[in-house]
Parts: sequence; C-alpha cells; structure tokens
Amino acid sequence: MRVSIVIIAICGAFGLSACTRVIENASDELKMYHWACEEENGSQISLSFEGTDACLTVENEAFSMNIEGLCIADDDSFTICDSKSKNNYTFGYQLYGDRVELSFGSGMITLDKVD
Repeated sequence: MRVSIVIIAICGAFGLSACTRVIENASDELKMYHWACEEENGSQISLSFEGTDACLTVENEAFSMNIEGLCIADDDSFTICDSKSKNNYTFGYQLYGDRVELSFGSGMITLDKVD
C-alpha cells in the first residue's frame, strides 16, 4: 500500500515538473510574458511575444502604431525587425520582477507583467 502511494506521488511530481517552463536567462523571461501599461496621457502600450516574433503596440485617441516581426533578444536588449516598414527597432530592457523598463533612444517606459 505504501509503495503504491509513493509511486503515485513520484509520478505526479514528474508530471507536474514536465509542464513548467524553464527560464535560463533574462530574454527567456521577457519573452515568456505579455507586458502592458496605460500612461497618464491615455496612451496604452503593450508588448507581446509569440514564438520568434514580437509586437509592440502604442495607441491613444489620435495615434496608433504597431511594430511587429522577427525578434532577436539577448540579456539586455531586443530588436524587432518590422515586416511592414522594413525597419529594425532596438530596445534596451531591464527586468524588475513583475515590471520591465524599456529604453529607446533617450526615452524610457515601464511596463507591467500581464498574466
């Protein structure tokens, strides 16, 4: 009886561990989540990743912009190769738990992790 309970517990532990994602570096953690914020001026900004692609969206009442395409990331920056405009946009980033600070040129914005 005890042996069967132990075997069931071990199998359950292996089953649950197979479902967890492995975070090896900062870029893995960045790409694992959706990030967003709403600015005081009403602008909404979101950053999401799917496979090897990324999408950065900025929207407000008068303006809407999407940068989307292939994403190449390392531990402190990522580049989105925008498929529509044929431009590359490189952003610096710093992770702080449930927040990420993005920098582009001299500007910086903080996005919150969205579950």
